[in-house]
Amino acid sequence: MKKVLFATALVFMLSLGLAATETIRFVNIPSGSMETDIVAFAPILQYVEDYVNDAGFDVQFEAIVVLDYSSAIQAMIHGHAEMCRFGPSQYVLLQRESDFGFTPLARDVKGNTGLPYYNTLFIARKDTGIPGFCSCLVDDYTIAFVDETSTSGYMVPLVTLEKYGLSEDDFSEVYFAGSHAGSIQAVWDGHVDIGCTNDYRYNLAIVENVIDEDEMQVLVVSDSIPTNPIVVSNDLDPALIKVLQEAWLSVPADVAAGFKLAGFAAASDGDYDPIRALEALQE
Repeated sequence: MKKVLFATALVFMLSLGLAATETIRFVNIPSGSMETDIVAFAPILQYVEDYVNDAGFDVQFEAIVVLDYSSAIQAMIHGHAEMCRFGPSQYVLLQRESDFGFTPLARDVKGNTGLPYYNTLFIARKDTGIPGFCSCLVDDYTIAFVDETSTSGYMVPLVTLEKYGLSEDDFSEVYFAGSHAGSIQAVWDGHVDIGCTNDYRYNLAIVENVIDEDEMQVLVVSDSIPTNPIVVSNDLDPALIKVLQEAWLSVPADVAAGFKLAGFAAASDGDYDPIRALEALQE
């Protein structure tokens, strides 16, 4: 079985606001293009920054966008960032490797569903002639996952494959696209037969005319997954953490809309126990 990495880590920093007493470095996981992420997420960070400063603190955000999931985890663990928007499995890994040194403040509410959860999709072009998930896939087709630490782009796909008596070893080639956009594009361009992504990213690609829905098919839909949490280091002042949580939970829908979100819902560590259960199934 051949594994090919499509994308390498890339880091870009953006300073928001004027100089302030305390800088909070915020890492965002990859979703689309780096430039698009920076522009779309900046109003959310600006809102949170303003809310916290209006509450009597003196902070500024430094936004960091990475194209590699592992880079986000390492940035938090090694103290290069104090806050991050993680994928569910990255959050679980972070807590495990840091001995629960972080707190989830909130989690995404998807703009196109209004819900704080989502699903993995296995997608393909209709012209591949793939009828669905069955033994006919063995050794016949190539597949693209997102990243080995991605929840909806790798962990959930593996568990879903098991339900059909399949594994990644049953495909002729396995690729890692580095992002959901990359996995979708790999399918659309015909570089792979099957791609893994989530329903949010797939629907967004359709709306943005990246792909033509009439030429695509969804082979399988997974069970529901809790959405991405906003995570903060416990090393910050507890009073500041409390206000940061209030800020994230109060982000208006019109501010979040640029990032295709409807806002943020309350989050707790227990929300991600289903992800830990998925990991246990893979051990």
